[in-house]
Amino acid sequence: MKDLKKDNRIPTSVGMSANNGIPASAGMRSNNGRTSSRSFWGKGIAATYIIFVIVTLSMTYAMMTKDVDLVSTNYYEKEIKYQDQINKINNTKKLAEGLKFELTPGAVVFTFPKLGDITGEYTFYRPSDSKKDFKIKIQADKDNKQAIDVSTFQKGYWKVKIEWKSGGVEYYNEEQIII
Repeated sequence: MKDLKKDNRIPTSVGMSANNGIPASAGMRSNNGRTSSRSFWGKGIAATYIIFVIVTLSMTYAMMTKDVDLVSTNYYEKEIKYQDQINKINNTKKLAEGLKFELTPGAVVFTFPKLGDITGEYTFYRPSDSKKDFKIKIQADKDNKQAIDVSTFQKGYWKVKIEWKSGGVEYYNEEQIII
């Protein structure tokens, strides 16, 4: 009798692999040792769903922990009073010479038109952080100028809302500065 191991031929039954009598279609490997396409697609779909869930949960967590500041805490009250604001803006547009500002190193200088005694306040509004908002009273000198020291301000974008009054007429300006 011949030695079957030397001949590399192992007798098999019909429809059986050379792998201990297990049917050839039951294994994950084909006869040439490659992974079948069936197992690749299953793992790919599972990985896609897992990645999708992880990304969705990560984005949900990131959006829920982001601090969102409203422009104003009493938004609805301010909306009702907005007609007064429109009147102030129209009064400002009617001026022959408007409010001017100049950003110098370490200060911002506001120059008011020569209308007489000026009262009011500046509101420095920081859109990125409402905790940094503050107000300063207008105290113009005899030349109707006021310099405000900005050396201690956080660098970046600021919106300055100026509500002022002269001769019984109210005015409003809004300026944007980058420090």
